[in-house]
Amino acid sequence: PVCGDGFSDGAEQCDDANVMSGDGCSAACAVEAGYLCGGKPSVCTPICGDGVVAGAEQCDDGNGTIGDGCDNACRTELVLNEVEPNGTTAQADGTGIVISGQSTAINGAIGVVGDKDVFKVTLASASVLRLETFNASGNDCPAGTATTLRFLNGAGAQLYADSASGIGNCAAMVINAAAGTYYVQVEQTGNSAAIASYKLEVKIHTSKGAESEPNDLQGTSNPLTGSD
Repeated sequence: PVCGDGFSDGAEQCDDANVMSGDGCSAACAVEAGYLCGGKPSVCTPICGDGVVAGAEQCDDGNGTIGDGCDNACRTELVLNEVEPNGTTAQADGTGIVISGQSTAINGAIGVVGDKDVFKVTLASASVLRLETFNASGNDCPAGTATTLRFLNGAGAQLYADSASGIGNCAAMVINAAAGTYYVQVEQTGNSAAIASYKLEVKIHTSKGAESEPNDLQGTSNPLTGSD
């Protein structure tokens, strides 16, 4: 086999058409730790959640749980606890909690029936946001937990709302937002019960750029790193 020709032959585990190490496929055409390789020529992407920091991963703690400092896309995250009172946009301004630019997980609770938690978001540039709620585990929403998310503009007017696009009856939404100030509101769906604890995850995504052709087959597909 000729290592570096773009074809995985013989005992080669991969061949990415070069003989450089550090890109997932080594100079000996072996898959490097922390990567998954496939295609002809091989395209190697980091494996998030395997405990090995590789490629563009900022961290890898061996799991896909949010709210522990390393999120489920292997980016470092800001972990915060809500500060009450935060039931209005004015109160949210006073808590000192601002979501901006970094993957953020917030631990919160709907302490009493009718409670609402509002968090401030500031975007320096147009961004794609993914917001999702979970129970305290950060990766599930079992029966008995039901949340509603509302995305508000800087004046507190509702732009979007969701109550069932996540796991089970937990809310999730993806929003393309212009630069500016916004607010995220979390509440128990129907405002008829309390929630002892929940996690709100907010991710601000960066562009992955344009597709590259040819990509009509699995072997020539464009790689997408991370788990989102």
